[in-house]
Amino acid sequence: MDQIEKKVFKWLFGENPTNWNKSDTKLAVLAVILQKSRKQNQAITAVSLRQIKAGLEKTL
Repeated sequence: MDQIEKKVFKWLFGENPTNWNKSDTKLAVLAVILQKSRKQNQAITAVSLRQIKAGLEKTL
């Protein structure tokens, strides 16, 4: 991930990905990041996917 993505993931997940904040705004930002990544054909790393999955599981 580049520096901006790291900052956004830190904002989304905090220092620890298990500290997920149930915020519609953060979910919306995450959706935008994923959409942008797909449009630019950027690979989302396995670590990123695990962080996203862990965060979503805490939310749902």
